[in-house]
Amino acid sequence: MSLDDHRQGFAASVGALLAEFDAYLARPGADPFADLVGYRQGVLWLSDEEVADAAGEIQAVLAARAGNRAARGRRSRLLGLIQFAAEAPPSGEPA
Repeated sequence: MSLDDHRQGFAASVGALLAEFDAYLARPGADPFADLVGYRQGVLWLSDEEVADAAGEIQAVLAARAGNRAARGRRSRLLGLIQFAAEAPPSGEPA
């Protein structure tokens, strides 16, 4: 994919996520606190190898639950993960 293709794909993905979240909030009785809604953003200092290891660990956690079927007490949950290299540190800071 070209850089522009990535830009468009990411925008479409974020747009779909926004639409899903808006639909959730529009439901009668939507309660983000009770429904354990979370959205966080943070920066981790990781090597490429550490990113790959973390991705594998996350995949293992999700794979362990991927076979879950609808059942009493379960709700479908939308989980989105995004990872990309953040800006380089300001000059004078260690790389």
